[in-house]
Amino acid sequence: MAFNKDEMHAPKWMDSAFFEKVLKQSENDPGLVVSESKIIPGTKPGDHFASIIFRVTVAYTSRGQDHEVSLIIKTIPEQEGLKRDLLKDGEIFETETIMYQTVIPEMIQLLRSVGDNTELGPRLLYSSKVPTWVMVFEDITKRDYQMKYSQLNLDEAKIVYTKLSRWHAASMYLADTLPIITELDNSLGKLMDSEFSNLWLGHIATLAKLCGGWPGFESYTERLENMKGFILTKLKEIYQVKPTNLFNVLNHGDMHSKNMMFKIEEGVTTDILLLDYQISFWGSPACDIIYSLYNTCSVETRDNHRDELIKFYHDELTATLNKFGYLKKMPTLLDLHVEIVKCGHLETFLCCTFLPFMILSFDELMPASTENPEEGVELDFADKEKMEGIMLKVFQHPAYVSVIQRYLPTLLHKGYLDFSTEIMVFYKEEMRAPSWMDELFFEKVLRKSEKDPNLSVNSCTISPGSKAGDHVMSAVLRATVKYQSGGADGGEQHETSLIVKSLCDGHVRTYVEPLFETETIMYETVVPEMERLLRTVGADTEFGPRLLHSSKDPTLVMVFEDLNKRDYTMKYSQLNLHEAKIAFTKLARWHAASMFLADTLPAIKTPNKGLLNMAQYANAKWAANIALVAKLCHDWPGYGIYAERLEKFVQTFTERLKRIYESQESNLYNVLNHGDFHYKNMMFKTMDGVTSDILLLDYQISVWGTPAIDLIYALYTALAVETRDNHRDELVKFYHDEFVSVLTKLGYLKKIPTLVDLHTEILKCGHLEPFWTCCLLPYMMIPMTDIAEIQKDIQGGVDMTDVDKLKKIKLAMFQHPKYTEMVKRYLPVFLHKGLMD
Repeated sequence: MAFNKDEMHAPKWMDSAFFEKVLKQSENDPGLVVSESKIIPGTKPGDHFASIIFRVTVAYTSRGQDHEVSLIIKTIPEQEGLKRDLLKDGEIFETETIMYQTVIPEMIQLLRSVGDNTELGPRLLYSSKVPTWVMVFEDITKRDYQMKYSQLNLDEAKIVYTKLSRWHAASMYLADTLPIITELDNSLGKLMDSEFSNLWLGHIATLAKLCGGWPGFESYTERLENMKGFILTKLKEIYQVKPTNLFNVLNHGDMHSKNMMFKIEEGVTTDILLLDYQISFWGSPACDIIYSLYNTCSVETRDNHRDELIKFYHDELTATLNKFGYLKKMPTLLDLHVEIVKCGHLETFLCCTFLPFMILSFDELMPASTENPEEGVELDFADKEKMEGIMLKVFQHPAYVSVIQRYLPTLLHKGYLDFSTEIMVFYKEEMRAPSWMDELFFEKVLRKSEKDPNLSVNSCTISPGSKAGDHVMSAVLRATVKYQSGGADGGEQHETSLIVKSLCDGHVRTYVEPLFETETIMYETVVPEMERLLRTVGADTEFGPRLLHSSKDPTLVMVFEDLNKRDYTMKYSQLNLHEAKIAFTKLARWHAASMFLADTLPAIKTPNKGLLNMAQYANAKWAANIALVAKLCHDWPGYGIYAERLEKFVQTFTERLKRIYESQESNLYNVLNHGDFHYKNMMFKTMDGVTSDILLLDYQISVWGTPAIDLIYALYTALAVETRDNHRDELVKFYHDEFVSVLTKLGYLKKIPTLVDLHTEILKCGHLEPFWTCCLLPYMMIPMTDIAEIQKDIQGGVDMTDVDKLKKIKLAMFQHPKYTEMVKRYLPVFLHKGLMD
């Protein structure tokens, strides 16, 4: 037998003293003495990834009797690598410990109370964080359970779906009395921002390339390539709890055949136990159902018995809920099928990434791995070239090729390969163009930008230019314009796409006019000069789109190139670490160029007040948002103290903002702030699913002042929670290093600000942190399409003048579990930093 390389040698702490500690606890015998322990690898290569596992035989004496026991030890690898990076924070071990110590025992007790003696998994004997994350289980091979190295037939699938349905039913019944069940969220969706994302996108790229060489499958290449730009975001949405879910359960999260142990009698499986509860989470049951259909069931079982098994699961789910006396609405079989369809893109993802590794044995995946079994086997995910070679062989295996060539047309016909037609919810005011936006208008624009006075426009087609929630201070439309150069009687035919940004006719028009003037100065004067300066020192930087036209007639309007045509797109989730570094590089260069030019380009210091220019329009809304968070705090046990402080903050935040945005003289240094540096004001270019460049939009509230304005704003409105929580100081230093480097290249002769200066400015402006957390963060974290109220407006657009509708949307966002979980963590931090005084 070949073993995982990192399981060939046990860590030094795993000795007789450790096992004595474990057994003293599990056997409840403080006098227990271990005489001998023998450790061997616990699994075969390919059986698992998110841990290392050992099997130990321990001889010991307890209460005068000699005993021998076999234990399974699950812990974190000591050697550096992707596996250790994934596990070192212990989050998945913490989830699994909660499952084994709290959730599973409660579910088993509930089942037994109605005469159901279902056993879900092995018994946890011991867990600890010292000297590292470690869990010790009974060795269920001693109870005749074993691994099975093939996917499940129909009878075995029914055993698994019986267990899964009872698991789900128990979680639904216990959800109100055992709150931890609904708080678990360490799902596969969270891994979409991990190093695994590049690995999975590589799998999709490999399949896309292979499709190009299969006759009749060439069209799938483009669809799969396109999918790489959307699939990770889509998966994160699927794994989130949404108000639109018809029902939720506690998902196992990793229901594949290698996370199961089988009791087999005379060649027939009689029982199956479930392992590995590391990514269990509360959400749609479709996640477990779809995941298990592809990763547990054999091809024959899945292809011939899919709907039969779904009904079998549902029958058992409702039967168990009825035994419990469940009083809420019982999910129908139709509800379940609707959830599965809504989460259908998970099927595409699994087919393109996990499936070949589930249907092929490890020897088929890596046939050379058995040559020197005594050395152990290692999958080095950091070795890109080696992994690409392995993946290519895996995806070319006849067993997988046969399956995927049958599945791709099915996925296509179900719409699960369609990512370019995602539901778009638009603002109502962008559902139709104003009367002045016609052929004559675009003819005027293009004659100027193309320097062709005889240019003639033939037609223009106008559509909404952004999704609801992307902006509020203007109307943005996309125009496809067909024109002829050199006049109507001759010349070449052309087609171009333009972005038109104009004043809304509605509620914000009065307040926005000064902002358009600021943005015009930025695009026509400041930004071109900063880009020119940076080119002189070899720091070529493109900050944003090209402005083609601006005018006050017939209204304030700006026309830009359409960055979509250069493969830039919006991104509907906050930034990971890689993306944040690209954005902070741009921001550092923007700030450095502005400092250098400040004395020679007076327009740099022209933008003043920034956000304060919106105060008359926005103050009441911000106050209402802070008050809403205060109200929610009153409803959360233990958060009353924060409610009181936030209620006081409502009375003082306007003065605090004024001091921050107008106190240039007391600042350690000043820069030209972008002012509105959130991810919806960015456009992203991706290659092979990885962001390669970011351009910045919307310079309406740029302001000369402390760099802390942009830094704090970006930390909360641009970065993903994980990025902000785990890399905040790293990113601040990254920004400062780039900032200093550019100033040095430019030959800046004044005092260069230190990193301490920057941190001091951030601390001085720290009240912005609770302010943005309460006022903007929910709008940045929660996709608009997650809100049930929005679903009603898909066809007609969101009416931004419908006050009652907006209140419902806002309440749903502020009560969203993703936001409430985060704000509950942040409020104590703000309190302890003095930011709520």
